[in-house]
Amino acid sequence: MIRVQNVYYMLAYAFQVLHEQGYKNVATEEFDNVAELLSAILCRGVSVQIKRGLIRQYISREEALASPRGKLEIGESIKTQVIRKKQLVCNYDEFSVDAYPNRIIKTTMDLLLRGSISKARKKEIRKLMIFFDGISILDIHSINWDIQYDRNNQTYRMLIAVCRFVIKGLLQTTADGSTKIMDYADDAAFQTYIDYIKQQSAYPTSAEVTTASKIVSLSTCTNVRDDERFLVHGVMIKEEAVK
Repeated sequence: MIRVQNVYYMLAYAFQVLHEQGYKNVATEEFDNVAELLSAILCRGVSVQIKRGLIRQYISREEALASPRGKLEIGESIKTQVIRKKQLVCNYDEFSVDAYPNRIIKTTMDLLLRGSISKARKKEIRKLMIFFDGISILDIHSINWDIQYDRNNQTYRMLIAVCRFVIKGLLQTTADGSTKIMDYADDAAFQTYIDYIKQQSAYPTSAEVTTASKIVSLSTCTNVRDDERFLVHGVMIKEEAVK
């Protein structure tokens, strides 16, 4: 069993942003389950991101328009007979808030609303969902977590990691095919964390790491910034007797 608070420490270990003022009281709060903890972190992070502004990306659109825009799809216009309505099928790029990272966050908040979290937390999430109007919800079983980060979306890194914790580590499918949020004080959350740090590793190895592995973690300065650390995780491959 993993204590709920240890999940926060694992995330804080990986993301320095959780040491900032806005998150400090999360470390001292008492949570009934991991879903409650993660929803609290997500609410704080999303609130900050909304103040900064949700990112926008160019999204490809194809639809019938009365006023032509972008590339005209004449063949499709004839096939669908929209010309009779004095329209043309147009293919164009729109600079939209319906960006993939925003979709992941909205999908996760929608999932948490159906989870075992407090009414107060659900009320907080619903208030945040207003700002995600017009953003699509994804299929939780086919989310692409391979997001490329740059200076424009760097602040999303921790938010997406929390979303991955919720969806990958905390989602359980029942026998009848429905989904529910687990109580989650178990190894699933830790395994998700292990998978995440392996994915982020600067020096990938073939070592197999599970929740049963014996792991040692070291932290050292990088000489780049005062608040930057390089983390080294070691796992015991085999044990040999010393003669």
